[in-house]
Amino acid sequence: MSPMALKPGRSKVVCSFYRQYDGYPSGHGDDLAEWLKDKNLVNGKSPDFRDGIDHNRAGQIAIELMHYLKSETSIEVIPTGSGREEFEYRVYFSDKFEIECKSSHSGKTHKESAEKFSGSDIEDLWCEND
Repeated sequence: MSPMALKPGRSKVVCSFYRQYDGYPSGHGDDLAEWLKDKNLVNGKSPDFRDGIDHNRAGQIAIELMHYLKSETSIEVIPTGSGREEFEYRVYFSDKFEIECKSSHSGKTHKESAEKFSGSDIEDLWCEND
């Protein structure tokens, strides 16, 4: 199981959902990174707004992300902090998207830009440190 929360900047969580998937960083984490790496979060649609790249506010990008992931596997909206997950992901945005992945078994956390995120590298690092 892998719940995910979208949290732009320092604001509150915008959306939490559960994805029926093993949730490993090399699976769900890489899927998130691949989709987010060339996206941008803006407030309003200006004349230079780029469809498919710029997203007007966090709520809209949450909908678009869930739509993308729904094409891969089953997802559903859940209350934040539902528990029972193997991995928890949080997505942050400041100037770029960052993904934070936490293992509920080991308590280990890794946060990296979507552009540089590599699930297999994270899994290798976590195994080396066990």
